[in-house]
Formats: sequence, structure tokens, C-alpha cells
Amino acid sequence: MSSKVIDNLSVYIPILNEEKNIKLTLSKLTLFQSVYLIDSGSLDNTKAISKEFKNVTVIDTTLSSYFDKLKFATNHCKKDYIMLIDADYVLNEKLVKSILKLNIDRNIHGYSSKIYFQINKTIIREKIYPSKTFLFKNIYNYSEIGHKECLNIPENKIKILQGEIYHDDKKDFSYWFRSQINIANKESDYIVYSKTKNLKKTLRKIPFFSVFVAFFYFAFFKKVIIYLPGGMVFLAQRIIYETILNYYVLKKILINSPSR
Repeated sequence: MSSKVIDNLSVYIPILNEEKNIKLTLSKLTLFQSVYLIDSGSLDNTKAISKEFKNVTVIDTTLSSYFDKLKFATNHCKKDYIMLIDADYVLNEKLVKSILKLNIDRNIHGYSSKIYFQINKTIIREKIYPSKTFLFKNIYNYSEIGHKECLNIPENKIKILQGEIYHDDKKDFSYWFRSQINIANKESDYIVYSKTKNLKKTLRKIPFFSVFVAFFYFAFFKKVIIYLPGGMVFLAQRIIYETILNYYVLKKILINSPSR
């Protein structure tokens, strides 16, 4: 058996109508032997584009949720290691080289990387989200908290790789907007109905408070406004999302409030 992770690895990408993203993403994965696209009924040219890559296989499913596709991937994978990325994630050359060099280490169960937003060729080099564990031993499965998926790999068993992932979504605004509605609806369920208590949930129940917080946090603390013009697009996206989320939170709080 090979001692290299790359020889014991399958790559999975959940997809749905990703024709504007998938070619660039797959172009960075040509050195990986097995890449699987988990498709839930794409009607655009995503599948046709994927046929340009000999190492890519499309798996047609009726699964609609992102979470279900992740669980499907871990169950389908027959290799010891699995890499799960989104269709709009672009691995840079340094990260690909880091993965290719990896030797199997029994003490390391997951590998993470820095992830940066890229909008209109502008890379926002701020740590907006924590490093993402995208490659791991196929002994873990996902749990869902709110709209987020968690692997629960112990921190002392995760290694940070050299290199970066760029979150570069090129889909139309209308598609992005619909996806944010779905995410916000799901997250609002967690905020309103979950019995878990934390400060973030409490603050998001204050009408539109998080909209103002998001503006000042991303504009000035995370300094996205210096990354022109992409940073302004990102800031607008965050404000739009928080506004949608607040709408759903308020609506569900009112529905569950005792009538006067």
C-alpha cells in the first residue's frame, strides 16, 4: 500500500448548475486520480464541461440538500482519505503541491487550509472565516448545526497545509440571492428554535442589530473596503444576507409569540 495520501484519496464536489465555476475548479485537480461530482439535476452545461477532464466522474443523485450530499460522499468513498470542496473553490498551486507531498501520518486525521474570498479577481486577504478542514481520513461523518456542517475532528489531529483556497463564485446575482434565502431560512430555524444558548444567537434576535454589526465588522474590523472593487461587493452581500436572516428570525419569533 502506498505511503502517500494522494494515492489513497478521492475528491468529491457537490454540484448543481455550476457551469460558471466548475471548469476553473477542475483545472486545478488534474493531478488527482479520482474526482467525483455529486450532481442533483444540473440543467446547464456543468456535465458537458466535466467531460473535458478524464479524471472526473459525475454521480447523478436525487439529493437536494448540501448536507445530504456531504454524507453521501463519505459513504460512497472507498479510499482511506476524502477531499470535499465546493464547486466554487479554487486550490492554488502551492496547496496542490502540499497535498501531493503528503505522507500518511497516523496521528493526523484532517488537513486544513486558509480560505479567502475572491470577487472579480480581487482576493480579500482577511481571515473572515477560519481555516477549512477539507481533506480528512474517511472515518468521520458530518453533523449539522444550524446551516453549518461540522466534522468534529480533534484539533490536535488537524494539520494546516501550506497554500490557499479561493472562494470564487461566478454565478449570477439572482442565483446567489436564492441560495442566501435558503441558507437564511435554515439558520433562522437554529436561532429561533434551538435550545442552545450563546451571545451570537441572542444578538441576532434583536431586530436588524446584526445588519449594523455586520457592516462595521466587515467594513472596518476586517477592512474589506480596502479591497476595491471586490471588497465592496462582498460587504453588500453580507448586509443583504443579514437583512434576509433578520426577516426570517423576526417572522418566526412573531409566529411563535402568544397572540394578544
